[in-house]
Amino acid sequence: MTRDEEFALKRYHASVEEVESPDLDDRILAAAHRQVVHRRVLRVSGGVIALLGIVLVSTYAARVHTPSPGVTNYGAIEGVTRAYLLQVQAPAYARPGINEGR
Repeated sequence: MTRDEEFALKRYHASVEEVESPDLDDRILAAAHRQVVHRRVLRVSGGVIALLGIVLVSTYAARVHTPSPGVTNYGAIEGVTRAYLLQVQAPAYARPGINEGR
């Protein structure tokens, strides 16, 4: 028996006028132990369920907001072909000042 259990038993014996038997003490401690185990199981399972929920929500959010890599039309919206997009260059600068400094 731990100090806490002994202290609880002494307080219990001091508060009750007639002590039934040591068997009653054992039943009280066993019931308290079952309650503690029950609470711990509920706390742990609640934590696991909460963690699982966070993982599922974040996974779902990542899938919803991530664009799927599919085949694109390589500029079809702009009206150009893939070959053009692969060979395109910046337009030549033909405005005044192109020959300055020569």
